[in-house]
Amino acid sequence: MSLPLVGYADRLVAAPGDRIRFMVSSELPEFGARLVRLGAGPARPHGPGFGEQEVPGIEPSRHSGRVQVLRPGSYAVVEDAPDLGGEAPFTLCAWLWTAIPRHGEQALIALGDAPDAQIAMLIGPGGDLELHLGNDDGGAQVVRSGVPLQERMWTFVAAAVDPLEGGRRSCSIASCTGRSCLAT
Repeated sequence: MSLPLVGYADRLVAAPGDRIRFMVSSELPEFGARLVRLGAGPARPHGPGFGEQEVPGIEPSRHSGRVQVLRPGSYAVVEDAPDLGGEAPFTLCAWLWTAIPRHGEQALIALGDAPDAQIAMLIGPGGDLELHLGNDDGGAQVVRSGVPLQERMWTFVAAAVDPLEGGRRSCSIASCTGRSCLAT
């Protein structure tokens, strides 16, 4: 998907005199910018509409454009990751904004090239929290919460794994919002 002009500010709220930085990627050689205050307005006759007011004292400006690569989502690469498939217990956890939980399988934390290769905590196709623990035969032990994560809400998710004798593993997963908690 091509976005000829996209950007964001380093803060959502500012007081008079505060400095705001804008990060912009543009396929255009030059673009114009102006600072506006957003709010309700008479833009649509059949609804509350959307309005913008120019901020007084700040003149519109022109800027040179340059493309800056946008990588969707947040991620980290862990060099020399620990062996989580061994005999030591471990816990995975993350805070996430569940924008579209029922939008197919979405990896949250993964170790290995594929969800069943080693370990993955993910949002399953139905929007529920899943933990996949790969095993030596190419399959995986899968634990599912069975309840879809709530949409558009900050959610804390965690998975705890405790290896047992005989190669078995005890697993539990949990998700918590400001309104409720679910543990499996």
